[in-house]
Amino acid sequence: MPYLSLGLVIVVVAVLTAAVAIRLIPYLRSWNVVDVPNARSSHVVTTPRGGGLAPVLVIVAASVMLHFGNASSGPLIPVLALGVVALSVISLADDVRSLSARHRFLVQAVVVGVSVWYLRKLGPGPLAFLPPYFEALIILLGWLWFVNLFNFMDGIDGITGTETLSIACGILVVVAKSAPSSAVDDRALCLLAALLIGGAIGFLWVNWSPARVFMGDVGSVPLGFMVGGALLALAMRGQLAAALILPAYYVFDATVTLGERALKGEKLSVAHRQHAYQRAVRGRYRHSDVCLMLLGLNVGLIAAAVLSTSAPVVAVILAYAAASMFYLFLRSSGR
Repeated sequence: MPYLSLGLVIVVVAVLTAAVAIRLIPYLRSWNVVDVPNARSSHVVTTPRGGGLAPVLVIVAASVMLHFGNASSGPLIPVLALGVVALSVISLADDVRSLSARHRFLVQAVVVGVSVWYLRKLGPGPLAFLPPYFEALIILLGWLWFVNLFNFMDGIDGITGTETLSIACGILVVVAKSAPSSAVDDRALCLLAALLIGGAIGFLWVNWSPARVFMGDVGSVPLGFMVGGALLALAMRGQLAAALILPAYYVFDATVTLGERALKGEKLSVAHRQHAYQRAVRGRYRHSDVCLMLLGLNVGLIAAAVLSTSAPVVAVILAYAAASMFYLFLRSSGR
């Protein structure tokens, strides 16, 4: 897909997302879908929650229009769009009226499982050296974990938008710098990345610190699913190392923090403020400071992802070394 067309998609989706999010804010307040500050919060003002519905609605609508307008081919975008709809419904219900973690996880598992089954029809998977069903199980578990860690990491103003923007830009750069693949339609993958970039920019307009609205599960869960699907498609076109590198900080922080909490015997489904970025905000840094530092790290991760097309092992080691150092820096700067 021409870069001019991708740029137009990004601008239109960004403008529409910001407009829909702004219109949603008074409705969320009137429906009392708000986050009231408590001991586990990183904010001090009661703020509407559920604004992530805006990028989800716009991205799904644009996906349908562009797919049927023959802007892409193959099942990648329609499969992800259908999964996003299902996850949005259950996540919206959770934002309005808290649901049990068991019910949420069951829906997520079904959606991810069906999506893996369809997307594996694109061609050989990223772990094709393994028995097919074992490979599918690993992809399913990895994608499920990514969906949930994306939700876990949505704890300060602007961070989910920053991460979504960074990963999607990284995908575009890696696709542009690597050879085409017969397994994945590059037009569809680039279009998906452009939709995510537009949605992220539009939502950052209302979610940058001080946030006028929070994303909520209705945004973070479907976006995590869609970003995870885009990374899977990148891996299936031969860039497994790049797909592991681009979300390195999110993967490292969420996994280490969850592991620590599990070892302490804490209930993992209960909200907390133990992620490194949350500690930094409780310490010396503002929400926007942390997001800008994360953006800087992610620029380096994009460079490592490009390097991975020629030196995958070295690039992965460098990326996760940088992510771990950033994690330790944020953690040491907080309390």
